[in-house]
Amino acid sequence: MGGDFEQWISIWKIKVPLKWKTFLWKALGGTFPVTTNLHLRRVDVDLACPKCGLSHESVMHALVGCEFSQRVWNVSNLPIPSIVGISFDMWFSSVLHDLSEGEVGAVVAVLYHLWKARNSAVWEGFLPQPAKVTTSAFAALHAWKEVHGGHHSGSDSGSSSSLGAPALPSFHTAPEHSQTGVPRCFFDARFCPSSLKASFGAVLVSATGSFIAACAGPIPSCFSPLMAEAVASKEALSWLRDRGIPSVAVYTNCSQLRAYFSSNSAVLSHAGYAIEGSRLLLASFMSSVVGLVPRSANVIAHTLAASAFLQCKRIFSDQISSERVNQSSSKNELNDIIILRNN
Repeated sequence: MGGDFEQWISIWKIKVPLKWKTFLWKALGGTFPVTTNLHLRRVDVDLACPKCGLSHESVMHALVGCEFSQRVWNVSNLPIPSIVGISFDMWFSSVLHDLSEGEVGAVVAVLYHLWKARNSAVWEGFLPQPAKVTTSAFAALHAWKEVHGGHHSGSDSGSSSSLGAPALPSFHTAPEHSQTGVPRCFFDARFCPSSLKASFGAVLVSATGSFIAACAGPIPSCFSPLMAEAVASKEALSWLRDRGIPSVAVYTNCSQLRAYFSSNSAVLSHAGYAIEGSRLLLASFMSSVVGLVPRSANVIAHTLAASAFLQCKRIFSDQISSERVNQSSSKNELNDIIILRNN
């Protein structure tokens, strides 16, 4: 474990995804694969920081001190402690001591997405814009709290609003989609293991819940439910991109697919090709977030996928400006408000 850090119990109490806590545990425990640690393990690696190339990459430099990381923290407008002359252990101890519960969760979100950006620089030679990093971090945190029933105390909301950042308070006090106008897309797949046939359904609603459009249709034969879900996500994202939507939040009830989207690891299976294609499509939007919802909240997309299972062509909906799609609508109610036409 890390030499100076002693607040390990506090790490596991932070209200963020378990994957982020594990990431933080490794960063504080001295096992993080930054270049200086890899060099100590006799790995032949360039010691320079992959993001800035100006210094050797320690944990503190990678996540806080790097020029790119500093730009991200400046955009986030979080009240982070000074970085002068301290280690990452000491820096994060100050975060736990000085910041509110909501702010600590936001800091962990930014740290995790900074590491994702670093890995993007290493493996893809690409760094996202600092604003994209913070937007993705806050959106992912909010989506996780929505699914896990996260509620914020009045003290947290007050602390967040005092930051003065235009984006951050919206992720702490209200759903980001109602604040920013980002549309939401729910998608699902239907898979038949005996025939290997599959279909998908996707419904697009506004930030306030008003119906915008829907799409459904058959997809190529799949070899597993995960592959069907992955291809469905790719079809839905392609549809959204073709509509010219700049930013979007997409929702699935497949936790395995959502986990793959949150990871940079390669998927060595047939489903991996579709997952990688979806990752590339997600990166093509100005901002995007993938959320996890229960099946009960995804009934419309599921119904669309089921209704398209025997279709020969893809079907689209006409926009109905005045109708509001309720996630608990029955199939008959759905057919009343969605008018489908053949492609």
